[in-house]
Amino acid sequence: MTAGVFKQLDDRIAALTGIDKTKENVQDYIENWIKDAIREIYSFLPRSEKFRFGTMSSSTLASTGITVTEPVLSVIWNSHADWNEDNTYEAREMLYNKLFMFNKTRSLFKATDSDPIFYYEPQISGVAGQKLKAYPNSGYIKAITFEIFDFDAEGQYNANVIDNVTSTPHEIDHLIVLNASVKAATFLLQSEQDEDIYVPLINTLKADYVQSVQLYNTQFTGVSPQMQPSKTEQQGSRATSEELQQLIQKYS
Repeated sequence: MTAGVFKQLDDRIAALTGIDKTKENVQDYIENWIKDAIREIYSFLPRSEKFRFGTMSSSTLASTGITVTEPVLSVIWNSHADWNEDNTYEAREMLYNKLFMFNKTRSLFKATDSDPIFYYEPQISGVAGQKLKAYPNSGYIKAITFEIFDFDAEGQYNANVIDNVTSTPHEIDHLIVLNASVKAATFLLQSEQDEDIYVPLINTLKADYVQSVQLYNTQFTGVSPQMQPSKTEQQGSRATSEELQQLIQKYS
């Protein structure tokens, strides 16, 4: 599914809930609802999908470190700046308070070129982000992270120009809209106290959201690659895919 088929995110939220997106305070809420929705949905994405939509940082000295503000999926380490594949390894995470264990010459936990480690330094008060470093500190590191777009970067409302989200699979963009719409409808219920309108709406949106999540995750709980799926399983998988596509079309 391409980005071109999506309407602006705020248009879709407004269409589902009737919220007035022209109000300045509502615009701030919409941006926060979308960001919160993305974070919630990211939490249940399969690891393979997270990697597909992750962002690779540039190469940095392991002793200098990388400042990160979003979840880190993986850290890779190389002994050379040219990143020869033969010398590239995924680093394992260790806690900062265990530094004395993996930095000693005779320690069983000592980091090596073929078994590097990474760690987070404690955050500094008043400084955004957290420093990620690695051992052996003579090498180089890259971090694969999940990045969420920053609405505030331009200092203006821009949810009306975003039609899809590149940090999550396009197949679940409708989940972002549904999740944010539940928040919008709940806000309207609290503001207007009209239970006859908003309670049924919230229940419908929540039900479709839960069903969509279940259908999406079903795709990643199949049989082992060594096992051939039966005809019944193939039909069930096709039905699940069709149900998911129906929900995607409904909220696109």
